[in-house]
Amino acid sequence: MVYGVTVPGTDGRAGAAALVVDAEFDVATFRRDIALRLPAYARPLFLRLLTTLDCTGTFKRRTQELVQAGFDPARIQDPLYFDDPRTGTYVPLDAALFAAISAGGVRI
Repeated sequence: MVYGVTVPGTDGRAGAAALVVDAEFDVATFRRDIALRLPAYARPLFLRLLTTLDCTGTFKRRTQELVQAGFDPARIQDPLYFDDPRTGTYVPLDAALFAAISAGGVRI
């Protein structure tokens, strides 16, 4: 599922994707595949890896919780990744990287 997250100091929203994956999922392979298929502006900047995706009683996806949590690793227990323009790879998103992105130290 793809959704937008607010990044402090930027206009609009940045693309994020919540993916339901298993233990065999490889982030580097995923990055390489989407780089071949999607232009840079269409690729998600943030990845959130899930084992299941919650649904409402009417089988709609619960996207509001994903949007509200944004990309803050302090609010999210799932693995998070950031498509780092400095390396051209998805890197784990930790508190230090979150702070750097939020402060504008890492350009998105």
